[in-house]
This record gives sequence, structure tokens and C-alpha cells, in this order.
Amino acid sequence: MRFIKRMVQISLVVFAVLLCSWSPAWSDEASRSFTLEESIHMVLERSLHIRSAREAVQESESERKESFTSFLPRLSTSYGYRRLDKTPTMTFPMIGERTVGTRDNYVWSLDLSQPVFTGGALAGGYDLAARGVDISKLRETTTIQDVVLDVREAYFAILTAERVRDVALQAVELLKAHRGTAQSFYDAGIIPKNDLL
Repeated sequence: MRFIKRMVQISLVVFAVLLCSWSPAWSDEASRSFTLEESIHMVLERSLHIRSAREAVQESESERKESFTSFLPRLSTSYGYRRLDKTPTMTFPMIGERTVGTRDNYVWSLDLSQPVFTGGALAGGYDLAARGVDISKLRETTTIQDVVLDVREAYFAILTAERVRDVALQAVELLKAHRGTAQSFYDAGIIPKNDLL
């Protein structure tokens, strides 16, 4: 199964290289051949897998910074307004009815809270976020190494295919030369027609 997965990855890299060579934006690059190091450098700059891994590292860093804010004090504010139908009154014995409030009531509160003891939840959350950063950096490194490996395998597969093509062309030339020699022998009557065929 791993072999099939690896072959699919190599095929995708070869397809991407071929696609890049047909693109008009890269037409100047398509007309020349690349060294292995140039190929690796180009893929490291343009690979979506590597960009995605780098974005994951930045995301983990942001989560770590966010978890650090749990240690800081929190300031919150709220505001409220309530209007009553009638002005509130109260009847007192011997005094009579008196106003005890207003029809328009405004409330504004300001709260400051600082976590003092959370049973290690804040520290544990921060440690998990920090480990998440380490894990995403390792994944980025692994992704880079996998992409470089895929490029090397594709590069050497192309070199192998070119060598096989060259050997096949040489074999064709040898067969043509052998056919010419056999034709001469047949014309001279040295070999039968079966040998020529």
C-alpha cells in the first residue's frame, strides 16, 4: 500500500512538472533543463504542501499566544438601560406617597478578573499549545523532506527514462545496421531469406 501511495505521489510530482512546463508563465523555464538542486529549490518555493505546513506552524503559534492570554487579567464592561412606565413611588405611613426612583434607569459595570488558581488548567493548556507548535514544526520538516524526496525520485525517474530512451534508440540503430548487413548478405546469396526476416 505504501508503494502505491509513493508511486501516486511521484506521478503527481511528474504531472506537476509537466503542467508547469506547459504553462505560458513558465515557458522560459520549460525550454531549459534543470539540475537536481534547481528543481528542489523551485519546488521548495512553489509547493502548496510546504506552504500549507508553514501556515499550520503560524496557526499553532497563534494558538500558543492565545493560550498565554489566559494568564492575564480580564477587563470587561457592560451597559444597560431600563425605562419604567411610571415613576416608582412608595407610600409611607404618616408621610404619604413619595418618589423613590426615576423612570430612566442606567447601569454601567466594569469588571476586572484575574485567575488565581485554576488547578493547573491554564498551565496545562499553555503547555499543550506549546507542544502543538513543536508538532507542527516537525510536520513542516517532514513535509519538506517528503517533497524533496519526491522531487529527487521524480528527477531520477526522468533521468532513467531518458537513458532507457537513449538505449532504445541505440538498439534501433543497431537493428537497422544489422538489417543492412543482412540485406547485403542476402543480396550476395550468403544467407537465406528467413535469416534476413
